[in-house]
Amino acid sequence: MKFLLIDDEPDDRELAKKYLKEEFPDAEFIEIFSQKQFYEAIEQDFDAAITDYRLHWTNGIKVLMEIKKRKPFAPVIMLTGTGTEEVAVEAMKRGLDDYVLKTPERFVRLPAAVRAAMQKEEMWKREKMLSTIVENAREAVVSVDSKGNIIYANRATEEIFGWKKEELIGNHMNIMAVDKERQREEFERAIKENGIRFETVRRDRYGNEIPVLMTVIPFKDEKGNLLFASATMVDIRDLKENERRIKHLNELLRAIRNINQLITREKDKDKLLEKACKILTEVRGYEAVCICTEDQMYISGEKRVCNEMIEFVKSKGIEGQLEEGTEKIFEFDGKHIFAILLSKNELSIFLYVIYSRKFDKEEVELLKEVGTDIVFALRSIEVEEALKEEEQITQAILSASPVGIGYTVNRILGWANDAMYRMTGYTPEETLGKSAGILYESDEEYERVGREMEKAFKEGKIAEILTKWKRKDGSTFDCFIRAYPLNPEDLKEGVVVVAMDVTEKRRLEKELMESEEKYRMLIETSPDAIILHKNGEILYVNPATVKFFGAKSDKELIGKSLLDFAHPDLKKKSPEMLQEFKEKGRIYIPDGKFVRLDGEIVYGEIIGTVTVYKGEPALQVVIRDVTQRKKMEEALRESEKKYRVLADNAPAGVFILYGKEIIYINKMAEEMLRREKDARELYKKWRKEGKININDFLLLWREEKRRQIMNILEQGVKGKKATVKLETASGRYLLFTITTIKYKGKDALLGIVQDITEIREAERKIIESEKRFRSLVANAHDAIYIITPQGFKYVNPAFEELTGYSREELLSKEFDFTKLIHPEDLSMILEREEARKRGEKIPSRYEFRIVRKDGSIRVVEAATVDIGEDKEVRVLGILRDITERRRAEEEVRKLSHLHRAIGMSINQSENIKELCEGLLNEIREILDIEYANIFIYDKKRQKLVPSAYVGYPEELAKVLIKEYDIGMKQPWISVKVFIDRKEKYIKNVQQYKPLSFSQELYKKYGIKELFSIPLIIKGEIRGVLQVAATAKNPLLPEKRRLLKSIAEEIAAGIAKIEAEERMKEALEKEREFKLRTAHYFFNPICIA
Repeated sequence: MKFLLIDDEPDDRELAKKYLKEEFPDAEFIEIFSQKQFYEAIEQDFDAAITDYRLHWTNGIKVLMEIKKRKPFAPVIMLTGTGTEEVAVEAMKRGLDDYVLKTPERFVRLPAAVRAAMQKEEMWKREKMLSTIVENAREAVVSVDSKGNIIYANRATEEIFGWKKEELIGNHMNIMAVDKERQREEFERAIKENGIRFETVRRDRYGNEIPVLMTVIPFKDEKGNLLFASATMVDIRDLKENERRIKHLNELLRAIRNINQLITREKDKDKLLEKACKILTEVRGYEAVCICTEDQMYISGEKRVCNEMIEFVKSKGIEGQLEEGTEKIFEFDGKHIFAILLSKNELSIFLYVIYSRKFDKEEVELLKEVGTDIVFALRSIEVEEALKEEEQITQAILSASPVGIGYTVNRILGWANDAMYRMTGYTPEETLGKSAGILYESDEEYERVGREMEKAFKEGKIAEILTKWKRKDGSTFDCFIRAYPLNPEDLKEGVVVVAMDVTEKRRLEKELMESEEKYRMLIETSPDAIILHKNGEILYVNPATVKFFGAKSDKELIGKSLLDFAHPDLKKKSPEMLQEFKEKGRIYIPDGKFVRLDGEIVYGEIIGTVTVYKGEPALQVVIRDVTQRKKMEEALRESEKKYRVLADNAPAGVFILYGKEIIYINKMAEEMLRREKDARELYKKWRKEGKININDFLLLWREEKRRQIMNILEQGVKGKKATVKLETASGRYLLFTITTIKYKGKDALLGIVQDITEIREAERKIIESEKRFRSLVANAHDAIYIITPQGFKYVNPAFEELTGYSREELLSKEFDFTKLIHPEDLSMILEREEARKRGEKIPSRYEFRIVRKDGSIRVVEAATVDIGEDKEVRVLGILRDITERRRAEEEVRKLSHLHRAIGMSINQSENIKELCEGLLNEIREILDIEYANIFIYDKKRQKLVPSAYVGYPEELAKVLIKEYDIGMKQPWISVKVFIDRKEKYIKNVQQYKPLSFSQELYKKYGIKELFSIPLIIKGEIRGVLQVAATAKNPLLPEKRRLLKSIAEEIAAGIAKIEAEERMKEALEKEREFKLRTAHYFFNPICIA
């Protein structure tokens, strides 16, 4: 421990050393009594300095300044035998730690003063160290006061969150909040639990969310009241990113594992691809995964998004840009798309993945690996299926073959198919290992076949031999054998034999030759044209064909194509004929159109089938001449067509009554029958039989209506046209009209049925609509009117209520509509009318003011539409009263001005009186108040004390604006409002009995209304605001609402100023105490 002792007096230095040694036994002292010694000593290390105030070479203040200049935290104690209050204050300002009077009684406290100063120095150093640590910490440190306002932020806060300290300090901590309510709950929990640590999210200067590990520690006073709280926030974005990447990699590995497990167990291609898509969407959380093969698309996730993406890919030709095994990543509709083409041999797939986030490197590699695995699995499935299918097909062919197939080695029988056993009658057990000789009718035949086989094999040919085989039962059959060796170089490896029973075939061939002659004679003498056609050429025609086409001989036709003679109409049908031929093996055309050699048009009924000509398939065409019949049918159809088209498509129902039966009804009449519930059975009968008995039709109607129908039918029979209107059971209205016509040379009745239900319904709806319209308009809240240049033509009740005029007054010819319009808005209304006359387009909606009959003003929003026909001037208008809405908007505007003015007054005022005067002037200016005053609650004296007032005459102020005791018996309204803590409104104070002693003054100055509001903040009342008004400027409800809404804010301002005044008072008392103390310490008389 080393001390500097700076004093001219040796005795004083010895005395100081004596006392200090008692407290600090190991202390060293550097004694200084000259300027040179002083400057040499302060360059050395020392723990504290004790200096006299009066030195022959300087004074204690200068010594203090020099030491603090070099060592700001070094403790300095001043010894003085004389001094003044000013010296003490000056020294304390310069950083003096303490001073001790040079008296025996006072010298005793020197060690304690030094100890306290050194402890203070240590505390400052520790505080500086901690401050430096906090300021340079990597974690963000933020401190807030009890109201949540930021009072400190370190450098890391700037670096992490982007705000400058100046931008944060003074602002509420909500500036960094993502969820303000959650932040408030966390803050309250930290205070309650005396500190907590938790993970949360805060917002940086640019709106980004930053995850942090937060530690909140509250600092409280002895009573447990919160002084401030500090929060340490560790930026855990890297930690969260690492956690995300670990989770991400785990998901990647899980996806690969699941895909690989799927590949090993799933052998169905469709299920494999569907489940692979599903695994990727579920495990990785992709929005959609799509795998496209040549003929199929597999989707999991958002199908709509996937389909739109595929359309986009195709429209941009992206698939054509993809190279095998190389991915392409692009954006579509705000999402990221991964696309890749993967191939294995001739198998290719396109893999598309849609993700809301960007794909990282690991993700891309995963998708490529997964896609490759899927392609490999698909190829494996294809190969397995192909092998299995080939095996099944081979087995099926061999088993289902109608010919016998077998296998021999050195002509010893081996395996054979079922057809072989059925053909020979043997079983496998009876032939396996036996000689093939058992199948021949003789040994000679067996040897002959063996020789021919051997000869064919040597020539490298397939042996084809016709022979006779013998069945197990001894019967024989003609057998055609085709044999070929498995290895022509070594016949010992075996021979495959195909055997066919051709007994029936040979018999049929013989019968065919016999019938062929008969068939030729039939064709030659047939009246129908018969043609053989092959490879686009006519090979044969019979004599009837020559005649049909007007040829002289068959030579003019053979070699040409049948289509050469077809009419263009028939040629157009050739693709359809070809398709029909492929599907059915035949062609049938009832009216084929041809052009003869002489140019004449002929028609033929065509039948085409497959036949055999000279051992090869050919097309046999038979044409029957239907030219005459076709011409007659066309003429008849043309005639019928005209009338049937008219009748079938008539908008009304049409029917023909012939005898006792309805033999024709058109489409509309069918529909009328079908939709009537009672007539559906009749409709079914018509559809089945094509006729309806008239009696069955009449039975549908009740007796009275039935008589009406029978009556018009009787009139029709007499040749008279008759009509009747009838209502059906389903409530539809029909108009029947009956006239007489000729049908097949005899009289018949033609009926026309018109459905007039919609017409009647429309008429009814028009009437109802007009009634509803009148009711709607009459009961509408908006005022509705119709006006012409001659005046109002219609006004609804709401218009009467809005204007105050009666309907008779408004509709009278003498009424001038301009007197409804406010004079200041009249020019605008007239200008609109002039613009309308000029043909200009004017806004249909506008606002103006109207003057009611009682003189009051209302603001209306108008909408007009021209409803005049041709050039008629006729306008329909709707007026909506928006007066209250405008008043509310004005009220909001005034409230905003009040809040701003109150805030400025609170911030600019030095004391309560200045605050209240400023507030009352603002209230008077903004709300147009005549009289206002504020009473402040003096808690110590239990009084309401007037702080400020405006507008009151001197005489009135002396009586009303004074101090009031808080007591239940007081008659004054301000006291009652204070006690009840509820506002009170007196509509007429001149007649208010509790204030009868002041009524004369109220009458003298015309004061009528009085409104008093308690000023309460956080449950504590601060005073009372009173407002008075005359009849000329009444306190309207909106003014009273505004005053109530600002009362709490005024109370808050008063509370703030009072707190500031208490703080100033405390500081002033502290200052006075220090001054008084310094005076005693440095007073020479006191020292003596």
